[in-house]
Amino acid sequence: ENQIVCISRALYSDHQIYLFDEAFSHLDSSMQNRALSAVKRMLRSKIVVIASHDINVLKELDVILCMDNGRLVEVGDVRQLQQNRSIFSGLFNSAVYC
Repeated sequence: ENQIVCISRALYSDHQIYLFDEAFSHLDSSMQNRALSAVKRMLRSKIVVIASHDINVLKELDVILCMDNGRLVEVGDVRQLQQNRSIFSGLFNSAVYC
């Protein structure tokens, strides 16, 4: 519940850059989908950075920056990163979907 309040506050603030750090991680899948849809709809003209380990969240992003041991190792959308034999595709293929 606290996460939804924080996400809601962010959506109604007026900034150019937004950072959501694991903001959707403890939401059930229905609420997660609704919150992500609201973020995409309301902040479409802003810069939005979402840090997440949740594959269900990553599937909704336009661009994914995949990090390994603090280093940027891959960049692309889900489809592009899945096609490569890469760290991301290994994580994506072994993930449990909700």
